[in-house]
Amino acid sequence: MKFSFALGLFVPLLASAQVLYDPSAGTLPNAQNWSYVSLPIAASLSVTEGAAQLNTQALSGILAGFSRVSPTPLVRSPGFSLHFDLKVLAEDHGSRVDRAGVSVTVLSADKKGIELGFWTDRIWAQSDSPMFTHAEEALWNTGVTTAYELRLVGDTYTLLANGASLLTGVVRDYTSFVGTIDPYETPDFLFFGDNTTSARGTFALGTVKLVPVTTPPPTVSIRSTEEGLVISWPASEVVWTLESSSSLAAEAAWQPVTGSAVSNGVRQEVAIPVTESHQFFRLRP
Repeated sequence: MKFSFALGLFVPLLASAQVLYDPSAGTLPNAQNWSYVSLPIAASLSVTEGAAQLNTQALSGILAGFSRVSPTPLVRSPGFSLHFDLKVLAEDHGSRVDRAGVSVTVLSADKKGIELGFWTDRIWAQSDSPMFTHAEEALWNTGVTTAYELRLVGDTYTLLANGASLLTGVVRDYTSFVGTIDPYETPDFLFFGDNTTSARGTFALGTVKLVPVTTPPPTVSIRSTEEGLVISWPASEVVWTLESSSSLAAEAAWQPVTGSAVSNGVRQEVAIPVTESHQFFRLRP
């Protein structure tokens, strides 16, 4: 009886960084495939000193901001990062500890993500239970132009400021929110602005770009048994799935290997029985 196989790692071709807003063009985001809404009156808009400025300080009841659906799906495995340059020029939330005049929202393809509130001296996360309440926070001088990176990988978000980790927590699910304006049902959603009638703010938005997170493939081991082979990889790499095919042709169909991987605490293991036919295997996220 013969047993022939080939094993490989499937690594998706990751797109390069995508610039979603380029202020050097001298135009606002709504001239670069972003939507802009301001209710019930117009907020102040300008392109000043190489950044888009949005000002809702005329009235706390103004809702205004730039939003769009990402041109590529925002998949949290292996993950993605939203890079943006931001400066909070002013912010006033009165006595409300759970509102911010400047907010950034990122929702992934499955509608889960994070909404961050920017005050002048800190950045904090909006909770989903109870809904839209003040959760984890980090002290930071937001009045200085900062290169932020908001990274979503698996069930975790991380906000970096000038390359250093500043704030981290679990992604949230805001889909239970019900309102006249409800963006939280929108997959791949991005927002910069003032989305509350309880606060007001002014901010300057610089370059915005989307960058894929590259995840190195796991180390794969193969050992023989009396029944066949066992293919294994680190137990921490739970996002990877073993697939098989009878051919390596470009049009070949790949299917998950029957039977889920079993963890021994150190390795994820899949037992492969001996067969008469050739088999090809691959790991993919």
